[in-house]
Amino acid sequence: MATPDKKWFTKCMDLVDQKRYTEALDCLDQVILLNSNNADAWCEKGKILIRLQRFEESLQYFDNALKIEPNHKEAWYYKGVSLHKLNRLKESLKCFDKVIELDRSDIKAWLAEGNVYVDMRKYKNALRYYTKATEIDPNYATAWLAKGNVLAAMGKYEDALACYDRALEIDPHYGIAWYAKGGVLQKLGRKAEAKVCFEKFNSL
Repeated sequence: MATPDKKWFTKCMDLVDQKRYTEALDCLDQVILLNSNNADAWCEKGKILIRLQRFEESLQYFDNALKIEPNHKEAWYYKGVSLHKLNRLKESLKCFDKVIELDRSDIKAWLAEGNVYVDMRKYKNALRYYTKATEIDPNYATAWLAKGNVLAAMGKYEDALACYDRALEIDPHYGIAWYAKGGVLQKLGRKAEAKVCFEKFNSL
């Protein structure tokens, strides 16, 4: 039989699914009131605050979750997300490093760390993380797109095209990949091929 705090938590998840975030926050307050050691509740409150773009405020909730459960992977990940949004890039890297330390197969953390390195203009580092993401799941189109984008930023256009083609092989309706491929083809002077990509993007 579900305890009262678990019942409130389930109600919160239903409200989140309905995008009723303010009510969901109220439910989580009830969960925490009933059981202040519920690390998932603290973490979930932080995640909702991210959805509301209240990044600075969210950090205290992830920290509370981590005081209770120092290896709470989700709290580390979303703390990293908030720190990245706040442009506290070095701090966010430490959070994603911790996620990877806890679970080397967490593809979201590898991609997130790559994204931070892109913002730092450290493209070689980003490429290493995106490549690892494609190795963890070779059928994850987002990872191939990210790898293609950083290769394009490095001027490695043919390699970028190969990544976009792989992303589109996985998901032929991946509009952003069509657009990115068109942009690289345009830079290579292959205007007719680029036009086909842009038309495909516009049709999706």
